[in-house]
Amino acid sequence: MADPVIGKSDVIIGPIYPEESDMVSGFAEQAKIPFIHPLSNLESGFEESDFSYLFPCLPSHLLPRE
Repeated sequence: MADPVIGKSDVIIGPIYPEESDMVSGFAEQAKIPFIHPLSNLESGFEESDFSYLFPCLPSHLLPRE
């Protein structure tokens, strides 16, 4: 996130790994850049975010229930 080009982005797509999502989401919120996390089955952590969007790779009715 230290690269100044990222701060000038129109949108951030990724990361692939869920453990990086919190860092990217926080940066996107602070910079007011939409962040799309396309390859995840995470069900929480994005509800309170104005600029982070989760697009699960499986429809919610196919996700395992806890």
